[in-house]
Parts: sequence; structure tokens; C-alpha cells
Amino acid sequence: MQYEVAQIHATLQGEGIHAGRRMILLRLQGCNLNCPWCDTSHAKPVSVSDRSIHAENRTYCGRVGACEQDIADYVFALSRKNATKCVLLTGGEPTVWRLQLLIAALRSYDLWVHLETNGTSWQHNENYEFVTLSPKLSVLRGNTIPLGFVTRADEIKFVVAAERPEELEVIYDWLSEYDNHISTDVPIIIQPCYDKNYDANVAYCVDAVRFWKGPLVMQVRLGLQLHRILGIE
Repeated sequence: MQYEVAQIHATLQGEGIHAGRRMILLRLQGCNLNCPWCDTSHAKPVSVSDRSIHAENRTYCGRVGACEQDIADYVFALSRKNATKCVLLTGGEPTVWRLQLLIAALRSYDLWVHLETNGTSWQHNENYEFVTLSPKLSVLRGNTIPLGFVTRADEIKFVVAAERPEELEVIYDWLSEYDNHISTDVPIIIQPCYDKNYDANVAYCVDAVRFWKGPLVMQVRLGLQLHRILGIE
């Protein structure tokens, strides 16, 4: 299968409980949502007729599309060079692609696959070492998050902005609906939206965590984007 690859490069994990860890970033093109605050241009839908979208960032192996084995070969070479087995599979939204073949190819090299997903497109695959569920509750547009992703998540991350205070109530309601399905060792991460109001968003998220009014209070923590602070991709 051919995948639209947005980026592959070695870096440090910038978000969540693995922040600061060496990893290989594997970013696929395309997303099934349209979040107005999205901080990556790689979320734009992919069309077969327009393979020039962000082509300057998809020069992996000199191609804008690549099969699962070629991707895995390239990722493995980077992993050896950078002394890490960790691969962050993200997007856009990676689950808009059929991932089974790609995951199998990565796993054949004994790589540690970390999936980051909005949770709307469940795929039955247990070969993820770690899953970050990042629901975009205000833009689901009728999409639901399958229970399989909720119970499989190793961390749950919400992007929050000061100018959208109503979203906290939506998060409270969602967590109340699913709290019986979320393990007590799963962190609930409140992450400031990275936009022009970032400083206000940080302050708002600090208060949201300090004065949390929703469920699972013992699991809630503030999450900052380390890669933004360090100025790396």
C-alpha cells in the first residue's frame, strides 16, 4: 500500500508523559476533522490528483508516497543512527490510513510504536506499545470515539484554549460518560492550544488543572509542548 508521508525525522518527543524521549517522528498526511486551531498543515485531506501538497516536507526517499516496507526501512535506519526504538505515528490523523501493514513492517524491526489519534477511526490492531488519545470533542461533527480507543488509551490529551471556555464543560461531560472505562493509571492531560493567544492559554490551563471541577481529578495534569519551548520540530 502507498502512504502519503508528511515527515520522517529524528527528534525528541514534545508532548505527554514521554516528553523529552528520543524518537523518530513518522507523520502521515491527511485528517478526517477540520480543527480551526490545528497547528499542523499536514492535516489537510489527501487526494490522489494533488500530490504536491506540502511536497517540500515529503521528500522522504525522494518520493511523496511510499509503501510500508520502504517506510519501515527508512525509519529503522534513522532509529539505529539516533539510538532509539521509539516511533511516534501521528498526523494529521494516521488512522485515516489502513495501518495494519505499516505497523507490521515497523514491528518487524522490533520498533516501539506510539500512536497518536483523535480516536474517531478505530482499527483493530494490538501492536501499539503506547496510544495517546486526543479527542477533538468540539469538532467531531457526528463522529464518535469507539470504546475500543477509550479503553486502549495509555494517556488522554485535550487541547484547551482560553477563548473557548465552554470546551471544559464538554470535556467534563465526556470524562463523566467514560470514567468507568478509563483506567486509574491513565493520565488526563490538559494542554494549552498553541496559537496567537498561547500565553493566555497556558494561564487558563494552569487554573483549569489547579481548580479542576470534573471527574478523575487525581489523574489530571498540565501538559506543555516541550518542542515548542525548545524550538525544535
